Amino acid sequence: MIDRKIIHAEKLLSAYMQDNLRAETFVDTNGNFGARFYKDNVWQTDEIYEGHSETYAESAAENYVLGVKSLYIRS
Repeated sequence: MIDRKIIHAEKLLSAYMQDNLRAETFVDTNGNFGARFYKDNVWQTDEIYEGHSETYAESAAENYVLGVKSLYIRS
């Protein structure tokens, strides 16, 4: 399960969109790459990939909008 908290993005890097899903990759204030996920233009959650590359974050974002990656969000 994922806790729902928005993380301060120092810099947005890329965006992926398909149908009602959108994901953005970013760098946080500690230099970690992450992804921000939306459904129907409503923010769902952010994920930080500490120790991983920008490519890793981009893969997660792309997989989300393609329906490969699911989010398990704690309500």
